[in-house]
Amino acid sequence: MSTQDPAAVSTLMNLFHRYEPLSNLNDANLAQLAKGASSFKLSKRQRLLAADEHRWLVYLVSGSVQGKDAQGETFGIRAEKKGQMALFDAQPRPVEATVVEDAQFLRVDRKQFSVLMNEQISSSTLVEEIELEGDDEGLFETLMQSYQSGALALPLRESVINTVVSLLDENSGGNDAVLLDIMRQEPALSLVVAHIAGTSGQSAPGSLVKLRQLVDKMDPSDLVADLSRWGADHPFPAAGTAHYERVVTAYDYLRRVGSFSAAIANELDGVDADLAEYAGMCCKAGLVSSWLMQGDIAESAHDDPKHRETLEQLSPLITEMLLSHMRVDSVVMTVVDEASAENYRPSGEVSVSDVLRVARTYLPMDIHGAPVSLVEDEALMELFSRSGIGLRELDIIMEKCDLDGGGNLRMSA
Repeated sequence: MSTQDPAAVSTLMNLFHRYEPLSNLNDANLAQLAKGASSFKLSKRQRLLAADEHRWLVYLVSGSVQGKDAQGETFGIRAEKKGQMALFDAQPRPVEATVVEDAQFLRVDRKQFSVLMNEQISSSTLVEEIELEGDDEGLFETLMQSYQSGALALPLRESVINTVVSLLDENSGGNDAVLLDIMRQEPALSLVVAHIAGTSGQSAPGSLVKLRQLVDKMDPSDLVADLSRWGADHPFPAAGTAHYERVVTAYDYLRRVGSFSAAIANELDGVDADLAEYAGMCCKAGLVSSWLMQGDIAESAHDDPKHRETLEQLSPLITEMLLSHMRVDSVVMTVVDEASAENYRPSGEVSVSDVLRVARTYLPMDIHGAPVSLVEDEALMELFSRSGIGLRELDIIMEKCDLDGGGNLRMSA
């Protein structure tokens, strides 16, 4: 039976955060989906057939079942707390499922999900700025499919995971400051922690917009288990490969943008430096995911100028999709989106989005590690100059950050 009761809808929305690809929907669409969902129970030895459930995304909420694939092989399936796929979409893919112990299930309308997901993507302001043609449309479709299936993700280096796990296993006080420092050095860790916190369904909107809030929210034992699982599901590219060098360089770039954004914000009254830092670490993260999503194709296509230009054009949208999937708070996403918009115009007071936009354009290298020329945004710099920050002041701030060893300053060399 479907439910319209507000409390039941809220409960279902919290459940949906566990499930893929449902967790890619925003809260408004999750609420809409929940109103049409239905719950049912089956007793031991009762069966579900994939052929009868093609209209639905069926999720195992509690209990366990035995799956059987098309070759007749059987395997056990239990309800998972996070990242659970629909019963007949999971791998290995069962053609039927038999209840082993009393189980509860959810049915979600597959077509309704697709409609809501397509509306969510098409309603993005970033989509309106993209004009694609020819082969680019195929790449765009691949990105959409990856987003809907939950395949957009970021890898973590095994050394980072091992360091965090070892730190938390020590079970001693004073670990928070060390964990914060690791997150600042490896920006992807902050997004993975956001995903772990967001999929728990226990965080309110606007409550996880700073690194410190992410750390405070996490249960150490859960973080250890989830990070280990994340590393297995999203392995880092092998050392010595082109992908490895690109991702390491990109993560270093995101680290620099976050640090520079925080340093600029600290020089301004009324601008949240912690939010600026987190948003800076998230900007352009989608590019990394798009490189890995394409696998071997990207290895050969990465140096093609047309391919790179297309990904740069899609970068704001890919990043928006990635941050949504990683459950990054909408406040942070708004800052990143505003700072990336082609038609961006500063307001009367310096905002966090203004700070991030300046930090990105003033850094002397791009996400590929290549040097870039300074393209000054006159309107934006005029706004900053009224607060006492011009190009030379940005040089001083960047030098204090030691982002480039003082060797690539823009104006003071």
